[in-house]
Amino acid sequence: MTKDKRIELPDEIFKKAYALKSDGSIWFTSSLDEIAVKNHLKRGLLFKTSDSARKYDKNRQFLVEMQNWAAEYNEGWRPNWHDINEDKYCVELTTSTGHFYIARRNAINHIGLLPCFKTHQIAAEFIAKFGMDIQRDLLD
Repeated sequence: MTKDKRIELPDEIFKKAYALKSDGSIWFTSSLDEIAVKNHLKRGLLFKTSDSARKYDKNRQFLVEMQNWAAEYNEGWRPNWHDINEDKYCVELTTSTGHFYIARRNAINHIGLLPCFKTHQIAAEFIAKFGMDIQRDLLD
């Protein structure tokens, strides 16, 4: 028999925090029941301020927009990290300088927010379309 693990939450989470709902609306946690608050906490959707919830939601939507653009322009292509003969063009950013570059990868798995592309040209188009917004919205 498993024990029911109780999550103890400070009272301020129920009174002074903000929950981001799936539709983008932001609710005071005081208007939600304990189960809902715990579910939002578990999913990383509780915030100290409504501004931080809005920023998180805006960034999440921006990431989806970039992923959708990459999927469309890659025409279904996805990097095969097991194929060392396949070139993969990954968009990378030097955060200290704010400069983008396109790294040709073959076997090193690229893990990050920015996608990889099947051609250098598509990667360059991605930077031209999203580069300024990435620098403005995703770099703290």
